[in-house]
Amino acid sequence: MRPLSLSALLSLALSGCTITTVGRPISYTSRPVVAANVTPVASACDVLCGAPAGCRTAVHRAYNPGSGEHFYTSTRGEGAAQGFNEEAANYFYLSSAPAPGLVPLHRCLMNYGKHFYTTAPNCEGVTPGTEEGTLGYLSTTPQCGSVPLFRSYNPGSNDHFYTTDPAEHARATHGGGWNDEGITGYVWPSSV
Repeated sequence: MRPLSLSALLSLALSGCTITTVGRPISYTSRPVVAANVTPVASACDVLCGAPAGCRTAVHRAYNPGSGEHFYTSTRGEGAAQGFNEEAANYFYLSSAPAPGLVPLHRCLMNYGKHFYTTAPNCEGVTPGTEEGTLGYLSTTPQCGSVPLFRSYNPGSNDHFYTTDPAEHARATHGGGWNDEGITGYVWPSSV
């Protein structure tokens, strides 16, 4: 990991990001400047490499075995009343604020009762589709610390599936009944 300059650290601190250092500073003058309202280290804003502007929003992944639908939400437990079981809390992160190179990820509810997620504000022109809002903002190109968000579609269940795991995507699209729909964008994994 390349050290950041003092001006870069100051810029990040003033934008609301937490600065985490490793090891003891060499001297008092080399210590990074940190804003007074620093968030705890375990927060979603504590990463220097790849940190989007503002804080990040966790996206949780759930699955409904009855309908075969995968559901992604920033509110844990949101789908429980509709039969969704949480598969992964904090599955990936999106920026909660717009920034250069980031686009909104919209959640759409289709007339057949299933959701899909797209960067197109009009639910990709699929009608009738109702945009339910924006989950957050993802990158249109790879950034430091980001990973691809793969999208696939199952015509049998009318479900869209999103994963950050290339092996999981390959299993779904190579004999698993899913059509590869490419990369939706780039998100930040829970481990970053």
